[in-house]
Order: sequence, then structure tokens, then C-alpha cells
Amino acid sequence: MTPQEYIDSVKLTLDQLDPQAIEAMVEAFYTTYERGGNIYTMGNGGSGASASHAAGDFLKGASYGLEKLQACRMMRSKRWFRMQRR
Repeated sequence: MTPQEYIDSVKLTLDQLDPQAIEAMVEAFYTTYERGGNIYTMGNGGSGASASHAAGDFLKGASYGLEKLQACRMMRSKRWFRMQRR
């Protein structure tokens, strides 16, 4: 993929985003924050890595000036599961 093809691909992806859906997600996150609620991300394998990364992004990007925001990461490896079954 050439640099221009990559740029074109990113532009196409951005053009397909629904700004109203993004705004609704932001509002849901902020409402949850204001009510002292929790937001959970989860996944298995690569999806687990994506969920963990997204949680980190939310904390870094969404927490500026918000003192109440906290995070807890719970991850288990296959080895941990094997050890527990013995």
C-alpha cells in the first residue's frame, strides 16, 4: 500500500463515521461518569488487547479534568487458566 492509498483509505473510513452515533456515545459515557457508574470493555485474545487499549485511550483522552475517573484492568493468560485447572 502506498502512502497515498493509505491516506485515501483513512479518509474513506472517516467519511463513513456517523457523527450522531459518536455524539451519542460521548453523551452516554459522560452521563455514566456523572452518575458514578462503570464502563466495561472486554474481549478475548486480540479483542482483549483492543478492549484494554480502548480503556486506556478513554482514560487518557476522556479524563482530562475529571478527578473521579478510575480504571482497573483484569487480564488472564491461557497459562493462568491451565494452572488453575490442575
